[in-house]
This record gives sequence, structure tokens and C-alpha cells, in this order.
Amino acid sequence: MSDRLKELLGEIVESLEEDAKSRGGQVIPLQFVKEEAARWKSAREDDAGIWFTIVLMMLRFGFKRFPYRYEMKDLVLEKLGDLDALAEMEDKDKRVLAQDEILGLNLQQIRSVAKNARTAKMLLNDFGSLIDLVASFEGVAADLSEGMEEMFSYLTPEATKEFARQMGLVKPGSDPAVRRVLSRMDDLVDGSLDLEGIQRAIQGMAESTEHSEEEVDSLLRIFASGEDQIGVSAICDVKSSCFRCRLSKEQCSERRFEFGSSLEISRADSY
Repeated sequence: MSDRLKELLGEIVESLEEDAKSRGGQVIPLQFVKEEAARWKSAREDDAGIWFTIVLMMLRFGFKRFPYRYEMKDLVLEKLGDLDALAEMEDKDKRVLAQDEILGLNLQQIRSVAKNARTAKMLLNDFGSLIDLVASFEGVAADLSEGMEEMFSYLTPEATKEFARQMGLVKPGSDPAVRRVLSRMDDLVDGSLDLEGIQRAIQGMAESTEHSEEEVDSLLRIFASGEDQIGVSAICDVKSSCFRCRLSKEQCSERRFEFGSSLEISRADSY
């Protein structure tokens, strides 16, 4: 089974990377996943990292028309990563920052980030640290999501759920899209509601490769739902794009078409 799980994850990674390359993507999906997982792990133990995660959630989900891409991460960290500076920023400095064409945020968006910085500073003073603020929700992802949405502006439900995941409160395999992918694999799990089986499959993929469970979960999420940050669209969505998928028919029991074509797969020789 470990060999099969290793091959399955390898085929998923190959599908993502070849698809990204064909679309002119500048970021390698596996590299993106590993770098993000490392950032999450570091942020959980660092107030500055938690603040930066809040900023990214605003840009990705709160500012609906803002075209955030992963390549902007270092620039965003440079311009918006200093919590103290943003909390104390005068309006004239906000206007200057809003004129930064590379960053691309308008004045209202800059003011909203600064307002959230002031909120974060107040909470930091009340709790002692943003780490303790997150810990105060006692590991309950739904409570953290609801609390963050109430405390901060431009943190949508989608943003706060993702924040809870990045803070480590969401167990790998919880996403319905991930469960859908694994339930399509031949004799791997007993349907999308087989939570224990799905978690065992993710653990098995992690143990048979050099990747963590969070990295495996992220790769499956991108395969299932896509990732706007790096310009990758869903491959194994509800309406699967088999012609873009490199999984073998031995892996996926619901594969309908050959890779790169509309030729239907014959399974007569599989039984």
C-alpha cells in the first residue's frame, strides 16, 4: 500500500506541475506548498507571523478585486509586515503607500489594513501576544474563525477558515474537496465520509514520501480546487478535468478520459 500511496501522490504532483507549466505559471506547485507549510509553522510561534497571515487573508479574500499572487509575498511583507508602524501610521503616509503602483492597494484598502493593525495591537496588549490570542480559542477552529471575523475588518468567513487552517487548527483531510479526490481512488477509502480512512491515506502518503501531512493535504486541495495565488485551476473538481490529469486508471476508478484527449477510457481489461 505504501508504494501505491507514494505513486499516487507522485502522479498528483506531476499533474499539478505539468498543468502549471502549460499555463505559463511562474511558481512550482510543490515548492509553493512546502514554502507555505513552513511559513504556517513559523507563524504559529511568532506575533509578526500571525499579523502577516492576517494581512494575507485580507488581500486574498477580503479585497475581492485585488489581484494577489504568491510572487507578491515578499513585497507585501516589506510594505505591510510591520505591525507597529502600520498601527501608528499617519494619514499622509497612508496616501504615499497608496501611490505605490507595484503594491497596487488603494487608499481605502491601506486604511483598512492600518485599522486592523490597531486592532491587533490592542488585542496583543490585552492577551500579552497574538500567539496567546489564538491559543485562547483552545484549538477549536470554528470558534477561532468566528472570533477573527468579529474582531477584524475584511476577514470574510472564507478568510477566517483559511486562517484557522494555517494556525494548525484544522485536521488534514477535513476539506470536502480533499475527501472527494480520495474517494475517487480505486479501493482506497470507503467513500467521502470515511474520515478515518481518508486520514490514514494522508498519513500513508506522508510516511511514504518526504512530505508532511499538511503538505499532502495542501497538494490534494490544489488538485481538487485549484489555487489562485499561483494560477492553477482545479483538475479533480466536481466536474473533473480528466484530460488534464495524469493519474492512471488503476489509481482513479472514476477516470473517464485519457490524458490530453477526449478519448474515453475502456475499462474492460481492468476486470
